[in-house]
Amino acid sequence: MSILLAPGTSRTVSFVIKALLSSPSPPPIRLLAHTPTSKTTLETIYGASVSVVIADLEDKATLEKAMDGVSVVFVQRAVGEHEVQLGKNAIDAAVAAGVQHFVFCSVLHPY
Repeated sequence: MSILLAPGTSRTVSFVIKALLSSPSPPPIRLLAHTPTSKTTLETIYGASVSVVIADLEDKATLEKAMDGVSVVFVQRAVGEHEVQLGKNAIDAAVAAGVQHFVFCSVLHPY
């Protein structure tokens, strides 16, 4: 079982990464980065414990490529004016990539 976590730079996702890495047998973890700078940051923080890919929630083709070969996708809610479409893109890419489990993490009005 391999897991893609998106976005890899999110605070919520960082807790999931830490929990997975602290398990006795952590699964292969792939993090989604939006830019080369965030990819470098994630590689610096987590080193060889994870792999990092660059993809854009607005681009289904890059998402499908990022999700290729993973069993589980964990996506934290995308915030922005197009967030519904970004969520749909992630779901469509997961279906196209044959992902078995899709987890969407969202908090409605946390404050």
